[in-house]
Amino acid sequence: MYVARYFLAIFYSALFGISIYGQGTWEKLPKVEIYQLWEMEVENNKIYTDPLRNVTFAYSNDRIRKNTFTTLFSGSILNFADNKRISSTGFSGTMDLKEVNQEKYDIVSDVHNWFATIPFQQMTTRQDLVKQGYCLANEGEEYYIYLDTLGKVEVYLDYSYLFQSEWINAKKTSDVRKNKNVKVPTNLQHTTFETPSDGEDWILHIYATRPTAVATGNFPDLAVDQQGNIHLVYNRSGLKYMKYDAAKSEWSKETGVGCECNNAGRSDPDVVVDSKGNPHVYCGNEYAWFDGKKWMKVNPKGSRDSELGINKNDQLFLASRGGNHKGNIGMETRSGKSNWLVLPDPDENGKSFNDHVYNDIYLDANNTLHLVQRHGPVKEVTYRRSVDGGRTWPIEEAVSDDRSESPHIVVSRAGKVFISTGKGYVFERTGNDKWEEHGRKVGAQAREQPEFGIDNEDNLYLTSFGGLYNTFYKGAWIGEKKILPVTSHPAIGFMETAGYRDFAYIVWEEGSGHADEGLSEDASIVVGILFPDGRIIGLGNRIFLQEKK
Repeated sequence: MYVARYFLAIFYSALFGISIYGQGTWEKLPKVEIYQLWEMEVENNKIYTDPLRNVTFAYSNDRIRKNTFTTLFSGSILNFADNKRISSTGFSGTMDLKEVNQEKYDIVSDVHNWFATIPFQQMTTRQDLVKQGYCLANEGEEYYIYLDTLGKVEVYLDYSYLFQSEWINAKKTSDVRKNKNVKVPTNLQHTTFETPSDGEDWILHIYATRPTAVATGNFPDLAVDQQGNIHLVYNRSGLKYMKYDAAKSEWSKETGVGCECNNAGRSDPDVVVDSKGNPHVYCGNEYAWFDGKKWMKVNPKGSRDSELGINKNDQLFLASRGGNHKGNIGMETRSGKSNWLVLPDPDENGKSFNDHVYNDIYLDANNTLHLVQRHGPVKEVTYRRSVDGGRTWPIEEAVSDDRSESPHIVVSRAGKVFISTGKGYVFERTGNDKWEEHGRKVGAQAREQPEFGIDNEDNLYLTSFGGLYNTFYKGAWIGEKKILPVTSHPAIGFMETAGYRDFAYIVWEEGSGHADEGLSEDASIVVGILFPDGRIIGLGNRIFLQEKK
């Protein structure tokens, strides 16, 4: 027991720099000297019942606070007890709550309570990013750095966008002082910050611009045009539309497009953009497009579980539940100002075993039409392909037995086809009728709809109901991550991405509800930027968006 106490004292001395009391004076003994003290006792053949019989530890209230912050910011937890005023001497104390030293407990509790307010679960200890202090970071998004003394701290911020910063008084955490905005240096140097001149210990908080709520509604979708402008649609008692001007960093006013969005939970809003930057939208069983001056409508036959796509020639395609001929998948097309034209059913040959197909389509750079569906003739998840604009579908391949709602598809510029199943498993086409499973990349459940996005560098973005996401970057998946709400709403619903350059725009809804029916219409619509390494920041960074062009 005494040996255990002794080495506990060594640990406390090494970690916290506590002082050892001996011969009536306070001395700061490094760990090596304590070891030498113990060895001397053994060498002289002197046996003591307690080698630390004359050792006393001194913890002021400030020291307890600083030790607690240091422990937490080092990625550890402090198991603190101070009963009968002896735990803070390095020993265990009693278990009698009547002997609690409440003042000491309150100090530790206040630190823990503040720490619980920050997203520490998304952070790791990153001492390599600072020259002073103790750093927790979700690199590229948010940093918390604890300094137990006044002075300067040098932080390495290697990202080409602005950061905001503030100082938090560690002794009184309600004392928060806004600091300078930070433009990261281009020469890989550290950025220097200096604590306020008062107080004793401070926490530096650095963060990139956060995603913000831009509208109210549910079932959001977005697309991006060639200029990087965002076209956003969502439902709120009808289909709503907003446009984000990337050059001006501002949103347009909300516009109703004239679609009622009936049964949006089964045929949620879709938006695509043509080569002129005009949006085309579909929701429920209605289609509309903006001709540069006003919204126009030409309704197709499609009714529900529909997906809208557009090719490089501005030809539109709509795949829906229920065939128009002998299959269970309906396909229609239109170009220019013409009406919708019914095409052959993709599953006329190799018919789906019922019409609950939940199909998805993707048009690649060569205008090849790729389709994935549920309830295929051989396996639940089935891939189909047409190279003649949907007139024939010679390719039919079985992919997976996962029947969850619902599969989605994306195709890289190199021609690689990726499919996600309803449970979040990912498959890559590696040859004719050959599919390689990547594994489960998001832990989606029933109807949580893992959906793909892809940017101009062929980075993949997989997002799902509940804030789950994963990215395929530099030939590997980064690992599942989860977004935390940025509003006061309790939960995150459906998410969508639209790839652009070497990142993706991302939209999600925050509110109450579940995947079966979706969130309620009073949900907040949040938009941000998702990078392939998993970072998420807000749109409000005009310098970054302009410099990246």
